[in-house]
Amino acid sequence: MGIMQDSTAEARDGLRRFFAWTFVVSALLMFAMIALEVFFPQGVRIAPQSSAVLADTLGTTIDVDLYDFQLLIMVGALVSCVASIVGLVIVAVIDSVESRKARRRRAIEARLQHPTGWHGQESPSAERPPARNAGLRELRQVVHDLK
Repeated sequence: MGIMQDSTAEARDGLRRFFAWTFVVSALLMFAMIALEVFFPQGVRIAPQSSAVLADTLGTTIDVDLYDFQLLIMVGALVSCVASIVGLVIVAVIDSVESRKARRRRAIEARLQHPTGWHGQESPSAERPPARNAGLRELRQVVHDLK
């Protein structure tokens, strides 16, 4: 393999690791948000005491609801999971195509170096190695000529 092929293979390995870790982290985050929704169906709310302190400070009533933020995190994690899976599939397809090209290239090089041609027929320029039973054939020819 050349330098360029090694670097592209390393880049694909890096992309594969990146997409896999992104999928794992975003899936864990998404499952955590779903678990939070299951355990706290009314949503996570800030305690009324801190809300009263903020209301006194700012002069208005503030009802802090983290449900929208939770949904935003969940949707972002879902999108990240889907994008990571798509990225993994694309990298796998590229690896598959590259490995097929490399196998085909090796097969062509092996056929060019071997004396038989493409379809199992001997190429005209290839020298035939002597047959294993050449001596036996010569002996038969001599005996046949004697008769």
